[in-house]
Amino acid sequence: MSAQMKVFFDRLTDLVTIQKSFGRELKGKSSFLIAIGTDETLPEGFEIPFRLTSEYFDMNFIMSYYCQVNNLTTSLQDAKIIIEQIKASVKQ
Repeated sequence: MSAQMKVFFDRLTDLVTIQKSFGRELKGKSSFLIAIGTDETLPEGFEIPFRLTSEYFDMNFIMSYYCQVNNLTTSLQDAKIIIEQIKASVKQ
């Protein structure tokens, strides 16, 4: 896990100690993992901390979206497609 990702999860855990009321409001909400990288597929085990954190907060982990990119232009175009896919799946 990268240092930036560790800080992200540390801030999430603040919701059970520092801002408890906000943390409780996450119960029943949906969560997604959106990742972009140069690997062909999402690296094995990458989504586990996201899924487990969602479970801990009693949230519904819907799915992971991964986009393999080779350049910024491709990633921006693919990001728009991913956002539309997420919007469609949330409406279901």
